[in-house]
Amino acid sequence: MSYREVYWHHGGYHSHWLGHAIGSAVIHGVIYGAIFKLMHDMTPLGAVAAAIVVIVLAWAVWSAIGD
Repeated sequence: MSYREVYWHHGGYHSHWLGHAIGSAVIHGVIYGAIFKLMHDMTPLGAVAAAIVVIVLAWAVWSAIGD
């Protein structure tokens, strides 16, 4: 195995970790911002109900994909 193959295989290429961290933070910020805007005028009970519906739908889709 060449040096480059060993380097990549063992996760030695860490120069992009900062870019990945920043990109992930931006994406999460956009997603959470959209969620908070959608739920801004909801009652706490409505927000909990919406969260349960989303979780159940995500579980159903995930289960259907797995089959």
